[in-house]
Formats: sequence, C-alpha cells, structure tokens
Amino acid sequence: MAPTSKTLLAIRLVDSKEVLTSEVANPIQRMNSEEWTQVSHDRIRNDNCQQMIFVEHPGSSFYSFSHDPTARNKAYRRGSIRLCESSEIWFASNADGSDGSDGSDGSKMIIEKYSQAGDLIYKARFTKPEPTGDSYGSIIGPTFRAEGGYVNFEWWNTNQTSGLREIYRRMRVRFKEPLSPIQ
Repeated sequence: MAPTSKTLLAIRLVDSKEVLTSEVANPIQRMNSEEWTQVSHDRIRNDNCQQMIFVEHPGSSFYSFSHDPTARNKAYRRGSIRLCESSEIWFASNADGSDGSDGSDGSKMIIEKYSQAGDLIYKARFTKPEPTGDSYGSIIGPTFRAEGGYVNFEWWNTNQTSGLREIYRRMRVRFKEPLSPIQ
C-alpha cells in the first residue's frame, strides 16, 4: 500500500542500518573549509528548502511548510541536515530523547520524511556507527538518496583541527524505508 498524505508509516526502526562499505583513511585525509563545504553540503537541496519550509517567527522551535493548505503541520527544528526535493522533505538529526526514545546519550540518529505539504510520512531511528577515536561522524548530505525502497547515504567520521577537517573513516550505509502503514 502506497502511503497517502495522511498515512503514517513506521515510527521507529532501531538498529536497522546496514553498512555496505567501510574505509579507514590511512593516512588521514585533510580538507580546508572550502573543500569540506563542497563535499559535505547539498547546496541545491538545501536551497530548495528556502521555498518549501520556513520559521514563522524568530526563536520558533518549529518549521512550517509553504505548501500546507491547513497551515497546521509543523516539524521540530532539532537537526542540522535538511534536504528538500520536489515532493518530499527530509530532516536528519541526533536523537535527543525528546520523542520518548532512548537516544539522549547521542548514540542514535533520527531521519524524518515529510510530504511537500508537511505530512509526516515516517520517522526512522538507528544507532550511529561506532566512533573512531574522538570522531563520532555524520551523514554527508549530497550522498543522501532514497531509491529502490532504501535510504542510502555516506557516513564520515571527521574532526575539525586548526581550520582543517580531518577524515578518519568513510562508510556507505543504508536502511530499508518503512513501507507498511501503522494500523
């Protein structure tokens, strides 16, 4: 059954990620801030968000959706990753336990998928890959894709040192999109 705008799919997927490849950098790769911005930020999909979501007033903790005819749908502004495509809006953030889940220790990640009108399609949660040393890692925005029933992305473990981004490990990760509606 394909989701409709009012069909809510699975709320949680715990430990459902699959690591496809893992490459430890030897030697450690270093990038200046301009190089890092080019590889880690999806400028096009982030710019699309300017037309699709907005903050109603300064200091608000929520995004509103430009194409929401009810003006009632909201998304909590918890994360640093937001990617907007023509028919869907994605947010990725560290789980903070505010949704009643475990995750306040920083070990979990939440990915939310919304329709263009702001209807929550699903919220998936997974345990982050193990850190390498002091490097906990994050999703690399331009690699984030939903295709063939999976969400695919690269996870890089990095640190910022003296104006340089040090890359310790690159992983290709995926999880199966929840496609069964909650009854």
